[in-house]
Amino acid sequence: MIWAEKIWWRKVQQDSYWDEVQTLQHGLMVERSSKLWKLDIFLDDDGIMRMKGRTIEASSEVAEAVNPVVLDPRSAVRKIFASCLWCRIRKVTPVIPKMADLPPERVTSYGRPFMKTGMDFFGPVYVKVGRKKEKRYGVLFTCLAVRAVHLEVAAKLTTDSAINAIRRFIDRRGTPDDLYTDNGRNMLGAEKELREAMKQMEKCKMLDFAAGKHFK
Repeated sequence: MIWAEKIWWRKVQQDSYWDEVQTLQHGLMVERSSKLWKLDIFLDDDGIMRMKGRTIEASSEVAEAVNPVVLDPRSAVRKIFASCLWCRIRKVTPVIPKMADLPPERVTSYGRPFMKTGMDFFGPVYVKVGRKKEKRYGVLFTCLAVRAVHLEVAAKLTTDSAINAIRRFIDRRGTPDDLYTDNGRNMLGAEKELREAMKQMEKCKMLDFAAGKHFK
């Protein structure tokens, strides 16, 4: 085991400090441009580069403590980083996902704003009514094509408040071709009521048409 360690020490030193090892083998001093110039280094009987210490008179110390082996510190640092999970996590660069193509609603051209609209609630926002504070919610309408914004105020997160906000939006901006929302309960309730209202309107139109044509 000791001989195996010495073989690896020599291999690492030759890979990292080839010029210094060759210089010491020829009995010369290390050049001033070397990283090891300030260290008092020498080659032992096994051809391993060591550093002279100040505890050479301490007979109780082992050889590695009196004359430590000179190794490349970068390899030791890399070994520590490789074994440290937190270091690897911090060093990893996150992969940037590829952006998907925009949906057709986002690239609609030659149309008025708010033809394709997204709707969402935000809040609550506290307002003062008389001497007390009450909750109000903002309703955000966004044009999916030109990113224009329209704001409304809803009294509650209910289906009726959502329908009233949509009515005020339509009165101001016109009826959108498509209205996209999330799956909130108030939104689902508003969708259900609007669909039932549309069916009732179609039924009333048919009845009026039949009455005008004297159908039975």
